[in-house]
Amino acid sequence: MIACDINEEWLSVAQKYWAQAGVSHKIDLRVCPAVQTLNSLLDDGQAETFDFIFVDADKQNYDQYYELSLKLLKPGGLMAIDNTLLFGSVVNVALLPEELKAILSESDIEMVKQLNLKIKKDIRVDISMLQVADGITLIRKNDL
Repeated sequence: MIACDINEEWLSVAQKYWAQAGVSHKIDLRVCPAVQTLNSLLDDGQAETFDFIFVDADKQNYDQYYELSLKLLKPGGLMAIDNTLLFGSVVNVALLPEELKAILSESDIEMVKQLNLKIKKDIRVDISMLQVADGITLIRKNDL
């Protein structure tokens, strides 16, 4: 498994639980921006080699993560994108909980909204949006 992050606080939490679970040796941690990691994987010839990709990162780059991840996924592979409903704020920004207004901007919300519309129309994939928490979209790459 390859994990990408740039936040040292979250990394230390993850590494603690990986160690407790006895799986640290199975995780290739890349401490750099995820776009850089995804591009390096493509440069290393890993296009269409991944079975599963989970995206939960900065909303401003969600479209790049989507496009790069599609290149890395095998046909039939699955991508899960977290936060695709943003507690309903992608439909009505007034629905965003007060405690999240400090960490999510209106441009973040708009970026996720536009990606949702793009994915809906994308013939390269089949999708299912789950209304769990603040939304998870499951994306299956088609054999084209």
